[in-house]
Amino acid sequence: MKGDVKLNQPKTDFSVPRELFSGPYVNTNWYSWDISPDGERFLLLEYPAQTKPVTQLIVITNFLDELKRRMPAGK
Repeated sequence: MKGDVKLNQPKTDFSVPRELFSGPYVNTNWYSWDISPDGERFLLLEYPAQTKPVTQLIVITNFLDELKRRMPAGK
């Protein structure tokens, strides 16, 4: 990434934006990525199951009754 941002006074220059990574990565409402303190490495949460078709659906009926049955008494 060196050379993509030039910190010149009084103007900062940026190169043309480009895609760095492509693939099935997690996209959440919070951060699903991070950059190392030295700016040399990225961490991305990979989610390879996104590319697989859904072939199974689990339906839970009477969920609250089942939850009460499994909880210890008095909780």
